[in-house]
Amino acid sequence: FTKVGVPDSKGALYFLRNNWDDDLHVEKIDPGGAVDWTSPNLGNYLARPALDASDHVIVTSYNDSLHDVVLTKLAADGSVLWARHFAGDSLSPPAVGPGDVVVLSYAESAGAVHVAATSSAGDAVYDTILPEPSPQNAWGSPIAISSDGVTLARTSSWSVALSALGQILWATAIDESLEY
Repeated sequence: FTKVGVPDSKGALYFLRNNWDDDLHVEKIDPGGAVDWTSPNLGNYLARPALDASDHVIVTSYNDSLHDVVLTKLAADGSVLWARHFAGDSLSPPAVGPGDVVVLSYAESAGAVHVAATSSAGDAVYDTILPEPSPQNAWGSPIAISSDGVTLARTSSWSVALSALGQILWATAIDESLEY
């Protein structure tokens, strides 16, 4: 199957692609409709990709064999520039902020949810554990980053704002009867 197309600044589209052997890839389709490249296998579950200012593809994935969440940045030719591993089992789509800082949320199997940020080179900026209660879930949790680097994240239990350094600015528990 193919799903979730994300356009770049030159009119190409990036899709998540399953080749039916439980391996998932990102596929770049040029503006004329031809496949430009297909990435290496990126895991068993992929979230919607994001693009940085240079149209590098950034994707979060879960890898069954490694039992972790992987944040991967792809080069213009689809090769892996870097990959960062997090000890978790659920994930959000990545978001790209000022300076191409990448933010994602992920949950440990014990239920603690983290919001983590990396530099454009893949170096850790912060990894903040959100307040309890547990268990929490990060699957598909929305993340947005403002122009001043403040991250807004939503999990199954919290709405939270973090500074560009990962400090919790505020956190609001979500009424579970209104959970999405």
